[in-house]
Amino acid sequence: MAKNKKFERKPSQLTDLSSVLQSLLANGKSPLSDQFLKFKLVKSWKKIVGATAAEASLPVSLKFSRLVIWVKSSTRLQEMRFMEEELKRRINQFLGTEQVQELRFTLERRRATSEDDVPDSPF
Repeated sequence: MAKNKKFERKPSQLTDLSSVLQSLLANGKSPLSDQFLKFKLVKSWKKIVGATAAEASLPVSLKFSRLVIWVKSSTRLQEMRFMEEELKRRINQFLGTEQVQELRFTLERRRATSEDDVPDSPF
């Protein structure tokens, strides 16, 4: 006689909500993904660019593969321009994708957010 398989269940393959949201925002297809990636950059800026560069700069905008970075002084801005390709490589390595194609440097602080102003990630 055949066994009744009506009540057999397959193992669940549920994924927690934070993982789903994080992957959705990180894949670049959501309108919020640029802001999410900028948030990640701000939180990890010191680790990405090093302590010296992080003290004098901060990412302020990420749109259409262009990252705008606020720099404290024109001298630091010039130094960062010389490091542009290396910075791009480090940023993309951190993000795990070639998301950032262009870096722009600015002395305008109005859009800059300090790392302390960004809340800890819920993810």
